[in-house]
Amino acid sequence: MRFNVAVSFLALLVTLFSTVCYLPVAQRDLEINRIDVGSGAPDLIEIDCPMINDLQPTTQPVCIEKLYAAAMTSPKMWAGSHDQHLFAFSYKTDRPYFNTLEWLLPQSKGHYNLIAQKGDIWELSVTKKEKNEVVRLCIDPCDARNMSYRENSNDGWNIDTAFTVAAFSDARYRLLSADVNVRQWVDGDRGERSKQFDLNRNAVETCESAASQCVDKLYVLSVISGKQPDGLNRVKGLKLRVSDGTSNMTIALPKRYGDLNDKGIRAEMWEVESKSLSPESQCTKFNNVKEIAFTTTAKYRYYKVQSVFVVARLNSGKFSLLAAFVDPISSKAVDRFNELQFNLYNDC
Repeated sequence: MRFNVAVSFLALLVTLFSTVCYLPVAQRDLEINRIDVGSGAPDLIEIDCPMINDLQPTTQPVCIEKLYAAAMTSPKMWAGSHDQHLFAFSYKTDRPYFNTLEWLLPQSKGHYNLIAQKGDIWELSVTKKEKNEVVRLCIDPCDARNMSYRENSNDGWNIDTAFTVAAFSDARYRLLSADVNVRQWVDGDRGERSKQFDLNRNAVETCESAASQCVDKLYVLSVISGKQPDGLNRVKGLKLRVSDGTSNMTIALPKRYGDLNDKGIRAEMWEVESKSLSPESQCTKFNNVKEIAFTTTAKYRYYKVQSVFVVARLNSGKFSLLAAFVDPISSKAVDRFNELQFNLYNDC
């Protein structure tokens, strides 16, 4: 009798052990900590790291040092918010759980960034507090797991388009997520789905995969102000110059709709169709772009540019970062005598 009981108990232990051991590592992490990942679960258990193809050969480890969360508010009724919401970034550690960093948005420009048809690009330093000291983190790109906007009030915010860009220790920028025309609410009282908006990492194409693809559209996001002598703050008369080394195409960027407070600098976003990039509307390949810049011929306007990210939508339907310029402290002027060239990230 005792022998049969012992055998049964041993068989039960073997069954339980085999069940636990063969769970995927990331799934075991989730089970241990009961992490609520919302719709971002597929991203959290993903173990592939295609971004590694974009990293340049180096003797030093390449890591994520900053994040740039770029988001545009939709034109829906009551889309804007006068309250602050959160941006969160989860990453894998050598312990059996994920760490999550959170930032309150907007951080410094007041409570009026989240207005209809306007947006912002938030520069987020990857740091944490340890013993009352701020410690800068160096996160391996393959350890990045999930990025999301999270509600922080009942004054909802409706996001139209959002991109997340990472600044790496090798002085390059890479796209981490892309969500276009999603019209997603981030709100505390609209149900569970609106409490956390998990961003789409699967929509991002590596530079290597993007290289030979045609560019279907460009999304140009910039924190910028346009000034006239009378102080009006209007982005009008700005142009985008795109060159493949043999021909130049200059596209006028129209003034966007929506409120623009003279005392605040907003992010603007322009969509540039592929037919505008080639003189004969032919395929413009991602890696054939040699120069891209802001320019203007307006006599009495100049523009102060803090940051720009140019994201290409490819014929695969996915997205890749084409160019960037970041100078949030001093900014750069664009007038009829000075254009502003961006750094290209299609040299893969």
